[in-house]
Amino acid sequence: MTKRDFTRITLAMKAKITAGDISIGGLVKNISLNGAFINLIQIQNDGLKAGQEVDLVLTLMDGSSNVDFRLWGKILRLQAGGIAVKFASRKMEIGSLLLLRRIVVGGGVPLKQAHQECLAILNTVGFGLEDQVE
Repeated sequence: MTKRDFTRITLAMKAKITAGDISIGGLVKNISLNGAFINLIQIQNDGLKAGQEVDLVLTLMDGSSNVDFRLWGKILRLQAGGIAVKFASRKMEIGSLLLLRRIVVGGGVPLKQAHQECLAILNTVGFGLEDQVE
């Protein structure tokens, strides 16, 4: 699957981006199982650059409680006020992938489509599950 094969949904979710000694807060503008666009809280994104690996902590606000989950990725591009990040499939924990699937389904992505996108990610890391969804 290409980056366009992963369905993005629009939502507001807190994000903390860390790259080396740099730590910047942001708000997720849209997200898919493959990546996200994050609006940075700081106007300047000093030190961040395309191709740089980042550690992300996203906060899902679920009613009265917050759930933090961690992802890793690489900055695809920087633009005024934000960054596009592709998630690192090989570093993604299965729990984070399943939570992301729940988020995109809750945002309107059909369950079967979300399953197919999950399987595409799992297949990139060698699980060989391509025949599991009909």
